[in-house]
Amino acid sequence: MAAVVASATRNLPWSFPAASKNNIINNSNTNSNSSSSSNNNPLASSTMPTFAAPSMMLPRTALEVGVWECFLEEANKWEPYPWPANSILEQAYCQSWHTVEFTSRGIRYEAKLASPSPVPGMVQVNASTGKQRKIRRWASLASKAVHLEQSRKRLEHCMQADHVWVLFPQSQDALNLEDGPLEGLLAREKYNLGTQLTFSEAWWPDFMRASWGRSSQERGGHAQQQQQHLTRAFHPLGSPCNFAVHRLKAPIGDLNRVGVEWAAIMRYWNTQPTRLVGALRIQSRHLLHGFAAAREAMLARLNEDGNEETAGQKLQVKLLWHGTKSIENLLDVCNEGFDRAHAHSCLYGKGCYFAKTSSYSENYSCHVSIPCESRPCRAMILAAVLVGECVQGTRNMYPPPVKGGSKCGERYENAVDNVSDPQIFVTFKDYQAVPLYVVVFS
Repeated sequence: MAAVVASATRNLPWSFPAASKNNIINNSNTNSNSSSSSNNNPLASSTMPTFAAPSMMLPRTALEVGVWECFLEEANKWEPYPWPANSILEQAYCQSWHTVEFTSRGIRYEAKLASPSPVPGMVQVNASTGKQRKIRRWASLASKAVHLEQSRKRLEHCMQADHVWVLFPQSQDALNLEDGPLEGLLAREKYNLGTQLTFSEAWWPDFMRASWGRSSQERGGHAQQQQQHLTRAFHPLGSPCNFAVHRLKAPIGDLNRVGVEWAAIMRYWNTQPTRLVGALRIQSRHLLHGFAAAREAMLARLNEDGNEETAGQKLQVKLLWHGTKSIENLLDVCNEGFDRAHAHSCLYGKGCYFAKTSSYSENYSCHVSIPCESRPCRAMILAAVLVGECVQGTRNMYPPPVKGGSKCGERYENAVDNVSDPQIFVTFKDYQAVPLYVVVFS
């Protein structure tokens, strides 16, 4: 066999047979003075290419066997390249080539190792379809093992803190937490909801008044309201989180002895309670303030006859379920609220959809990966929704129709699937709903 991979000072420990038509490297960046064959194909000849010595010492990893992997989105995992594709990529990388072409399993690819691309980092491009996949390199199997062990320890550290966002779209092996910021995990950033939100008003759900409200503390003989100590959510991969988060764990043992919040989640969960894995309490200052302001505006519109009590009876705060197909969209909802522009199914109107039962929204929930959790999990949102006077929804309806007999031309607040027994509710206004919990289940 003929050695074909060269570093700047010595031969690297690979060898493979003479090149065939199905396994050829094309390198547009090779120096014309190289001792390789005239077609710039170092695999087509047993003659070793020669390179100028570098001006600095090579790193230790230059003498190790590199390990290359390709990320398969459909399987959520990194797949190692077989030989000889791995050796071809390593040779190109060591020689600082920008691109290299190779064939693997009968399919021709181009690897972009140092050129701009729609996909950040190094990518593999299918020559026939143009499909791109992320690729990565480990200096050796040993360095990969060290890196993954460091990531595992960091994950364990993250899981011990209840303010960490622990839901990811990728498998644990696909996460690269070493590149994420650590400062937000070690130094908790305080978060407050403002002085106006006390959750003491009767219109808030009872469990929120009990667990989200301010606690009373005696100081100098006077009762003072103390706001909850909240911490801004920390995302291990660096994604921005403009809300506070608190992790709730599913109880073990007697389900009758649970906290107020978990009891509320179980009350609205209409399938087997043992499927519940945990939940993240979401507290967003601007979304909660917007929700309270939207309620006041809706009350004003409902108060056409000047009877505030009647208007209050027409407007309710319901806890309903909302599913979204991706973890990215779920995080967007926690940051920015519900956006009707993302609505894909418009059977009952162009708005945001919420279901009375968790089993219905489960069909629209997203798959999530949780570190240290072996069970396959999914997640969806339990939200507080302002529900006023409802009309039967129709496909692509927007805006909702004007109420019959309205003196001011006021429109219905919500559309539903069935006016007499609604199971699906549609909102049309910003801040008409607010996420309260991200519920995780198996």
